Amino acid sequence: MSEKLLMHKDIKVAKILQNGSILEIIEVYNKDHLPVGVYNDINSLMDHLVNAWSNDRVIPDDRQNLDAINQKLGTTVTYAYAKSLGVSLTDCYWFKEENSKLCWEDVNFYDNGFEEKHFSPEYNFFHPDLTTNGTLEKTWKYIDGVPYLFKRENSNVLTVNEVIVSEIAGRLGINCTPYLICKTANGLWSVCPDIIKDNSTEMVSALQISHTNINNTKYCLNFLNKNFKDEFMNMLFLHCLVHNTDGHDKNIALLRNADTLEYMGFSPLYDNGTSLGSYMLNSDGTINENVKKSNEMKDLFSNRNEILNYIGKNILRFSLPSYEELTDIIQKHYESNNIPEHIFAIAYDELKEGYDCIIKKQKEIMWQIEVNTEWER
Repeated sequence: MSEKLLMHKDIKVAKILQNGSILEIIEVYNKDHLPVGVYNDINSLMDHLVNAWSNDRVIPDDRQNLDAINQKLGTTVTYAYAKSLGVSLTDCYWFKEENSKLCWEDVNFYDNGFEEKHFSPEYNFFHPDLTTNGTLEKTWKYIDGVPYLFKRENSNVLTVNEVIVSEIAGRLGINCTPYLICKTANGLWSVCPDIIKDNSTEMVSALQISHTNINNTKYCLNFLNKNFKDEFMNMLFLHCLVHNTDGHDKNIALLRNADTLEYMGFSPLYDNGTSLGSYMLNSDGTINENVKKSNEMKDLFSNRNEILNYIGKNILRFSLPSYEELTDIIQKHYESNNIPEHIFAIAYDELKEGYDCIIKKQKEIMWQIEVNTEWER
């Protein structure tokens, strides 16, 4: 157990008591620079919210390769996080001792880089892997001087789906993180460049935004619709088309200027692998006979119909390529990466369902407009 300063770049934000992975806020110095969604007038609730924020930026207990990570660390993730500075590639927050002379310029990964071998005690566990959340196996590596996130899972389906969905998004003109496939002896990895490009930009999740007004369950939904309507609708449209069943509020993010605290827009879309019917598969890629076909989603909505009703007339601004063009994208990537043929049919069917319900909604809206126009005449 130790006292540390929570820093936002070089701004002293709060004094905290750190007990392993558990944080307690002792004193707030600058509430505006606290992580989004943390400040609350009730101290016990603020402690809960700061722990929710902290837990969402560190390796979780259900990471697939957690045992290997603990072995590499020589200790537990909880201990390593408490001993580290908590520097991340996705935000500008970090921890330091009160008498430390370190500053943001000394510790951020954008000015200083990182060495892959330094994920160890002798280097104070100073590596972005430690502050990368998510259940799938992940690591950061440099390619031509740019940090890239590598991610893999056993079936390879989600991995390839990341690439497929990013290409479909490109055809639709929707801003999506570009994914590529890296083939190694232990399987396929999806690879993408870091979304953040400098030491003054950070990602803020939709979950954090919702925590700024926890008494209003629609606060985040209304906030996104009011301030970033076009980008929000783009995401909803894409997720509806490919049936992304993992579009929860941790996988939706805005970019923010850490100096001015101004939002800059939606982050390029990411974590789209759980799409195209992958929810019907076991972790090894075989069909799970106990899972029935579903229309359920997590997009701040429960299913495709709710999303399309929310998009409403905005659905008309989207122009779909032909269904055949989109299935060609699936076929190309599935074949080149040896995805079993039984998965093709599942993906095609899920895409067709999304495609048809979008076309149906567009026709309904156009018909309503025609009727209203005729009535006005």
